Amino acid sequence: MSENWRQGYYLVGSEQVQVYCGSHNGKAVYDYRPVSWPDGAWKPKESCAVEFMEDHKGRVTHMRNAVSKEFLTNWPKADDLARLDQVNPEHYKSGEMEVWQMMIKVYGVEAYLNFAKLNAFKYRMRAGLKPGADVQTDINKALWYESKIKELTEKSNTNQ
Repeated sequence: MSENWRQGYYLVGSEQVQVYCGSHNGKAVYDYRPVSWPDGAWKPKESCAVEFMEDHKGRVTHMRNAVSKEFLTNWPKADDLARLDQVNPEHYKSGEMEVWQMMIKVYGVEAYLNFAKLNAFKYRMRAGLKPGADVQTDINKALWYESKIKELTEKSNTNQ
């Protein structure tokens, strides 16, 4: 039996792998595969590019870090600095602290982490579907929230 590894993007918190299926009318089309974790399986601690295999029901059963140069070259990048201004523009930073910092102060870190996870999921689910928006901007917005989740989680783990 030959191994059939596919490429996608694991979405931490959603337990899904996002799979690029091509484009339709100039917009990227993605599908989402649920992850079924076998005992002892490798599980990413953050959203990342992965290679995966799935069962006959379309559930992801095996996953590993994506190492394909072609995949890593073609998948949207978090460090696309030319688009970051659309993700976290200056008017978001006009007060004494950024809005996300105010949210933490008012609602707490746990509530903000849940908000960030849901926003990252939302941006990935609708990537490229909003009129006038391109896929890369939506993916960058999701990646921005995912980087905040990682940053705050690591900070929380360090402070314990």
